[in-house]
Amino acid sequence: MFSAPPITETIETTRGDRGEHLPAELTASLAPDGAFPEPGAIRLYLDAGNEWVRARHRQGIAGRAGVRLTTEVYDHLLQTLFRASETEYFERNPSLDQRMAIVAVGGYGREDLAPFSDLDLVFLHPWKKGPYSENVAERILYALWDVHLDVGFSHRTVDQCADLAVEDMKVRTAMLDARLVAGDGELATRCSRAIQKKTGGRKAEAFIEAKIEESDKRHERYGGSVYILEPNIKEAEGGLREIHTALWLAQVHFEARSFDDLVKRAVLTRRTLNELEESWDFLLRVRTELHYQVGRRTDRLSFDLQEKVSEALRYQQGEGLLGVEQFMRDYYRHAARVQRFALRMVQRCRPGASKKEVGWFQRKRNLEEGFLVVRSQYLVADAGLLERDPAARIRAFRLAQENGVEISHKTLETLERLAHEDSNGICDLPSVNDEFRRMLKHGKHLDRALTAMHEVGLLARVLPEMEHAVCLVQHDAYHVYTVDRHTLVAVRELRRIEDADDYDGPPRLRRMLERVSDPEVLHLAVIFHDIGKGMGGGHSEKGAVMVDEAGKRLGLSEDQRDLAARLVQVHLLMSRFSQRRNLDDPEEISNFCRRVRTLEEMELLYLLTYADVRAVGPGTWTPWKAHLLDDLYVKARRVFDSGDFRSDLDERWIQRRELLSRLLARHGIGGSEGFLDRLPPSFFLRSNPRWCLRYAFLAHEVQADGFASRVLADPTGAFATLGIAARDRLGLFRDLCGVLAAHGVNINGAQLATTTDGIAIDTFQVSASFMTPHAAAAERWARVMKDAEAVVRGERQLDALGDLAKAPSLLRSSGKRVPDRVEIDNTTSGVATVVDVFATDRVGLLYSIASAMTELGLDIHVAKISTQADRVTDSFYVTDRNGVKITEPERQARLRERLLEVLPAPSRA
Repeated sequence: MFSAPPITETIETTRGDRGEHLPAELTASLAPDGAFPEPGAIRLYLDAGNEWVRARHRQGIAGRAGVRLTTEVYDHLLQTLFRASETEYFERNPSLDQRMAIVAVGGYGREDLAPFSDLDLVFLHPWKKGPYSENVAERILYALWDVHLDVGFSHRTVDQCADLAVEDMKVRTAMLDARLVAGDGELATRCSRAIQKKTGGRKAEAFIEAKIEESDKRHERYGGSVYILEPNIKEAEGGLREIHTALWLAQVHFEARSFDDLVKRAVLTRRTLNELEESWDFLLRVRTELHYQVGRRTDRLSFDLQEKVSEALRYQQGEGLLGVEQFMRDYYRHAARVQRFALRMVQRCRPGASKKEVGWFQRKRNLEEGFLVVRSQYLVADAGLLERDPAARIRAFRLAQENGVEISHKTLETLERLAHEDSNGICDLPSVNDEFRRMLKHGKHLDRALTAMHEVGLLARVLPEMEHAVCLVQHDAYHVYTVDRHTLVAVRELRRIEDADDYDGPPRLRRMLERVSDPEVLHLAVIFHDIGKGMGGGHSEKGAVMVDEAGKRLGLSEDQRDLAARLVQVHLLMSRFSQRRNLDDPEEISNFCRRVRTLEEMELLYLLTYADVRAVGPGTWTPWKAHLLDDLYVKARRVFDSGDFRSDLDERWIQRRELLSRLLARHGIGGSEGFLDRLPPSFFLRSNPRWCLRYAFLAHEVQADGFASRVLADPTGAFATLGIAARDRLGLFRDLCGVLAAHGVNINGAQLATTTDGIAIDTFQVSASFMTPHAAAAERWARVMKDAEAVVRGERQLDALGDLAKAPSLLRSSGKRVPDRVEIDNTTSGVATVVDVFATDRVGLLYSIASAMTELGLDIHVAKISTQADRVTDSFYVTDRNGVKITEPERQARLRERLLEVLPAPSRA
């Protein structure tokens, strides 16, 4: 119970051979004459002691050694204060039978103090408080408070401790960490025995179940993954609390004082404990540095602190990675190791866990020689078979996958040990590759099987290309997961299309997945799509080369390898094209189809794109992105079905114009031919018939009133289309963007058309937080349109709606400034110059860009807006006032220069 062995020894003896101690001259400086030290002396001692520990930390002392030295600083202080206060009391009140113990609990009890951790103490006495215990405790506490230490404390008798440990889970947990600091050791021993006596048996099982449930809730509260963007180094999955919980469970279930006891009992291997202690040291060292960087207690490893901590711990750029990316890679490696250890301790300690292992009395089912399923839950493999046959190691995961069961923790430990010992790899063995291909073909539960393989280190033995991706970090606010974790989540998202009852993606994807004739090619492409990241240059091209090499080892045909390589090479095409290109231009759709080559390839690419986007992180798959991808697929499908890759713009324009003319006449719109004659040809190529009817109404209203608008909400309520018609003028689009920004409306895309008689019909695809519920949304849209009309008519200045140029960003900065970039392209579109803008997002950015283009006399015909975390990739189709592309180098240079001037976020000073 109490971690000091035995409890009656002094604190120095308790530490045994745990490394260095505080210098003797430092400890002697606190109270050289034995008198109770004054606050000034205590402060000088603490400052000197903590500075000495900080210097040792800067010199690279191990994490646990550092926190133990910090603990020793406070131990010496409390021991000195206890001796001095007790001496003072007995000088005034001689007594023969006064007893008390100062017991540290929590992090202090574990000798786990970071620089700004608080102190939790229990003043333990044999019976209710008397003058002795009150006076000594108060003298100590006031001395600690005088120097502004954060101290939590309680007064308890032995019986009270035992009773509270039964009633209160927090007290029970705290007492598991209890450690004698000063005073009566025998009293502390009595307390330990009393707690053990009252909390054994069924109460111990209840405690374990409660701690496991508490751990599950904590995981959910702090992100539900080791690989979150800004982890809490103490409470998140893989954090220090996992180690604490594992130790608490071991103390109760195995009655072990420490993890070393578990090694002695053959519950843990020495290698496993050595690896755990390495990760434990790392996490404690990082937490210590966090405290030093912030100057207070903190556990959240935020973006800005990641960079500062990595620099302080001397990480430098190299191997194609920034220093902070190498640091976070190490963090995730250690956190993942801690999490695996903690999960296995939970498996061992859960009540009834021992009954779930194989035994003569268990329900068991033989699968293949050396493999059986116990209680329909766990696959158990013969350890000797795994030792002899590398293919059997992959077979274990395949059989678990095909039968929908987990692998027992003992089998997983054997597999992890073998993967660790196998330095030469097994990727060239045909039997291993045959087993792995069977996994890829089966598909169902593939994500679980690959994740388990990855966690024990076996996936990188079969696919050595994966080794580079292990815990590979991209230090930005968009990529939530490391590359390896993102890959496994992408496999999960792909399988959820078919397997999950709660699948909420495009319905057509399920039909596509059912049509896939070669699932191993698709799965291999998903595994390799990002594997080339962190190698410098284009990761898609590098990944394509690597998947081809892996395909050769696995025995794929040349056609299979070519298709897998193609999917990896163009895996970003569909996402980027749908978000950045004009999907209403038939010529651009034809160009997309030429790049994709076949309908089968496009459907495989659609599945890969969906899985990739969903796997980036929560919130990255939006209804608007789904709409754009599906729109691209439908339009490209028509091209593949017809086999017509020619543009035939004139013919399509005529067909669409005739259709719209009939629809307008059917709805009684007079003068429809005159209205259509005034529209530019490009209008007929991008407007669907439903919206054209609304444009006709808008055009008639504008002629009568000078302004007209319509709002059409998507049935999902996720986005809406706005149509606004007004007399065209310089800066109209800019001003409309400003009105929408002032109301917090996000613009996802825009198309602009102007009739020959000067009527502008601008269409916006938008989203906003107020769009649901629908009743409230209608009222808000009415206010937006009222302000838009007032600004268009000149009745209200845009500045009155809010200072857009200086509005604070609502987005979290990644802490990493990526250079803004402007690209100008005259090859993508046949009629317009395409300007791609890559920049850090901020409120009013689109307004600033539109303002700059207006200043330069440019007309914006199409705008595609794509935002990923705090970065935007906006594309604009522009011409000059004469409808001509921007081809002159000097005009392009001026355009690029002006945009770069308005892109940086305004100063917050």
